[in-house]
Amino acid sequence: FRGVSQSNTNPTLHGGLDYAHDSGVFAGLFAAAIDYPYTPFKADTGQVELDLFVGFSRPAGRDFEWDVSLIHYQFFESGSSNDDYQELALNLHYRDIARFGIAASNDAAAGGSSGWIAELELRQPLGARYQASGTLGRYALSHERWRSYLYWDVGVSAVFEPVTLDLRYYDTSHEAVTFAGERLTEARVVASLSPET
Repeated sequence: FRGVSQSNTNPTLHGGLDYAHDSGVFAGLFAAAIDYPYTPFKADTGQVELDLFVGFSRPAGRDFEWDVSLIHYQFFESGSSNDDYQELALNLHYRDIARFGIAASNDAAAGGSSGWIAELELRQPLGARYQASGTLGRYALSHERWRSYLYWDVGVSAVFEPVTLDLRYYDTSHEAVTFAGERLTEARVVASLSPET
């Protein structure tokens, strides 16, 4: 999640369900098993994360599309009295090639202070089955102990219906250690397998 391992660097299971209407309204949920250990920066967030979102999207000309969404992050069995928080996000898509997104929260990562995110994602097909992609983002935090940081990833996906394989390199700028510690923010390569239904 923005360059931070929320599974304590271990393998994890996750899944989601999305719905989109012809009017542009969309909604969905995402659930993941997490193992975010206690650190001096944040309480133990429990073992399950549930994200709920609702939004609206519309085309803007032939090549562009925009969407706006509200995202609710919820953590069960958290060691904190309230780790839940919300973000408002806006994305601009150029075909299936590029996405620029911004998001803001008045309680970023349930830390009691505001924050915002800016991301640029690029994708390039490599034949019929493969795609190269990468993301560069900045997490700007106003928390007194958390410093703003950069995060990025680059990788290749391969589609072998009904599954997609992805191999990806993740890293952050050094300032991320103030947010989650050195172990959870260090560079790593992650492989994932996603069945499509």
